[in-house]
Amino acid sequence: MKPFPFVAALLLVTFAPAKTHGELRAGAVKVDMTPLVLPVIRNGGFIEASDSKVVDPLHARCLVLDDR
Repeated sequence: MKPFPFVAALLLVTFAPAKTHGELRAGAVKVDMTPLVLPVIRNGGFIEASDSKVVDPLHARCLVLDDR
């Protein structure tokens, strides 16, 4: 294996101009989406059915990163 491609890539990464005034913003949220009103109509597999009890709580999580 020739070392030239590795050395060239290392030099490009080392001397590449960096963004110095960047600001990193982050946000995270967890939301409980468990239905409050039962029964709930659910669709899936071309079959419509309804559920009258909650077996497990349903929640969604989201993480957003921005470096503008």
